[in-house]
Amino acid sequence: MDWNIATVWEAVADAVPDELALVQGDRRITWREFDDRAARFASALQALDVEPDTKAALYLYNCNEYIEATLAILKVRTDSANVNYCYIEVELTYLLDNADAEVLIFHDSLDAHAHAVRTQPPDLRAQEDD
Repeated sequence: MDWNIATVWEAVADAVPDELALVQGDRRITWREFDDRAARFASALQALDVEPDTKAALYLYNCNEYIEATLAILKVRTDSANVNYCYIEVELTYLLDNADAEVLIFHDSLDAHAHAVRTQPPDLRAQEDD
């Protein structure tokens, strides 16, 4: 059987699609919605030629979108690196370069830092706002 952790989460979504998967403040997301949002994000990543072994960096807050992006990355079977949302340009540049990140996924409130390093790490080829 060819599976990864995304397969497990997808099986849960199939088994209990209308149960709550994510809760953040007043936001409630069911397993069906969670899997659907992650699948659409995975498709967007694939449209950017993100494929297995591409390295993506997650520059996000602890929020529903972080978990959705994580599942999307697992669906695509790519590698990921977590980036502390407190990092500023010099720290962000160092981490992205050291991780050989090719794609940066970031929250729109971190846009200024993300765009400031857009041309710094030599392998960064795509950035996507959350």
